[in-house]
Amino acid sequence: MWIDLDDAEIGKIIEAVGSGSVVDKLSRRPHRLTGTFTAAAETKAKELGENLVVEEAGIIDRGNFGAYVMAWLWVTDKEANVPISFEDIDVSRETRKMADQLSSFRVLENRSNPDQVHYVGEMNGYEWHFVTMGTVWMLSASDKISARGGWLHIEEWRPGKAANLMNVDSIYSSIVKSLHGLVINGIKSWTAFQPLVWRKHLELYAFGAMTLERASALMDVDGDVLKAKAASVKEQIEESRRNGVAASFAGPVVDLIVRN
Repeated sequence: MWIDLDDAEIGKIIEAVGSGSVVDKLSRRPHRLTGTFTAAAETKAKELGENLVVEEAGIIDRGNFGAYVMAWLWVTDKEANVPISFEDIDVSRETRKMADQLSSFRVLENRSNPDQVHYVGEMNGYEWHFVTMGTVWMLSASDKISARGGWLHIEEWRPGKAANLMNVDSIYSSIVKSLHGLVINGIKSWTAFQPLVWRKHLELYAFGAMTLERASALMDVDGDVLKAKAASVKEQIEESRRNGVAASFAGPVVDLIVRN
């Protein structure tokens, strides 16, 4: 067991215990070449390409021809084949319960930056991406195993408020809510798939999260055509806002290529 103690904590233990093997171990000073070995270990980790983090406290075990340097190796939940842990994630009990109901739900990576929330994960053979843009969030899921269709869910977080300000519980709640929609609707036989590129950019434009010029260029359609097609979507968004509910569009898609 490794316990990182600062000097003040070590001093209190020594004062309380007095003497003995524990005091002897705690009183041992770092080897004079510790810094040299830890620096070499950091260089070696980079050369090996391993996701190793050398212990900041600089712990080494000196031998005759070298030293063991303490380092941390990152192992993902997927590699360890264990379910996602919410121990250090500030989410509600309801959100945890919804996540537990999803088959093999995992979060693989957090690619977020100050301007955008972006999580990547998988669930029941699907790879999903959760991304914020403007006032909306969207979750796209593509099937990595068979020829099943994908899923796209775009929803306004709060009218007039940037979605990248969502707290952790809002993020996870939105993710699992959308994936539950995929599971429920995935049981059915989908006969009408909509193109991902068309739905995604049309709805982002309708929400005001993407300019007409950008959306029409990505969709390769005339701006006037796009405005006409988006008119009914905008009406639905405004109706939702008048009723005080989040405007949401979710359903199956094909040609699922995530373009952020």
